Amino acid sequence: MQMSFIRNLTFGAALAFAWAAHPAAAADQAIIDAAKKEGKVVFYTGIEREAAQAISDGFKKKYPFLTVDMVRASSSKLATRLDAEIEANRVQADAFEFSTLYLTNDLQKRGEILKYDSPEYAAYPKEYASPGYWAATGLSSIIILVNTKKVDAANMPKSWWDLTKPYWKGKLVIDNLEVSGTGYNWLVAVVNTPELGWKFIQELGQNNVGLERGHAGMAQKVAAGEYAAAAEMSDFHLHNLRIASASVPAKGIYPTEGVPREPWTAGILKRAPHPNAAKLFLDYLLSQEGQAAYAKSMGWSSARSDVPKAEDAPSDVKALKSGLSPEEALKVRDEYVAKWRELWKIKGSTPK
Repeated sequence: MQMSFIRNLTFGAALAFAWAAHPAAAADQAIIDAAKKEGKVVFYTGIEREAAQAISDGFKKKYPFLTVDMVRASSSKLATRLDAEIEANRVQADAFEFSTLYLTNDLQKRGEILKYDSPEYAAYPKEYASPGYWAATGLSSIIILVNTKKVDAANMPKSWWDLTKPYWKGKLVIDNLEVSGTGYNWLVAVVNTPELGWKFIQELGQNNVGLERGHAGMAQKVAAGEYAAAAEMSDFHLHNLRIASASVPAKGIYPTEGVPREPWTAGILKRAPHPNAAKLFLDYLLSQEGQAAYAKSMGWSSARSDVPKAEDAPSDVKALKSGLSPEEALKVRDEYVAKWRELWKIKGSTPK
């Protein structure tokens, strides 16, 4: 949801530059004036309640004449809702945020994202932005979540491969990779990492890994000791556990091979009822101030280099990359899921 100014300009060039810059400033004020008339911005997102409040409060402090209506649900539900609104030409949302990049790419391909050149795009790496259309509002790392009362220091995993040791038999849980976006992203990254691959998946399955549905519930079960660890977990769920109880016996492990990273992405809808308020909102969300508030309240990292990393994240987090585009990963989903089921000898239905 990239410019640099040339120094040592001649006096004449400087005057020309100053004159050229004036219309941009006027345009910014024009956006503000138009936003005042719109009165509000509607944001479809799957972020946690605390993060929603933090962003809303910060934005309203900067623009007190605007209100923020948050619609919170899973990305898949929001995408379904948006599809229906677009089909009926009754779009209610102004800005959106998805945890799955292919949903954002799909909106862009369909021409449903408003082109807006936010000045904040300059702070985002190429891999985490499509300037004019969207940028990453947060980077969620897929880690190992461990119950520290159930696992002693000698058996604390350091590598993904450590989870294949006999010690972990019957002690692990994983989300259903057939329906979980995060679970599938983890699978794609792992099997396309040379040090891991399908061999790792096969050996992990020999430890009778439990299947659950939903990372929030899985995190709660690990914290309660029903499982010793979750083999894949978004790092912000650890943050949520600690908000609920500072003494929760949970620890996040960033394996030595690296971790898959999921960018949450945001943009403005082309049919937004309040497009100018949405522009101001996206600017704030992508700004250093907005990203710092987001990272703190969500417990994840920002794609911006000038925002502190997640609380538990090492300063040099290594990312596992599949080498596949979101579209390519989507095309092979059925094939990958079928192979996972075959290797783990899964028959019948799985938790939905």
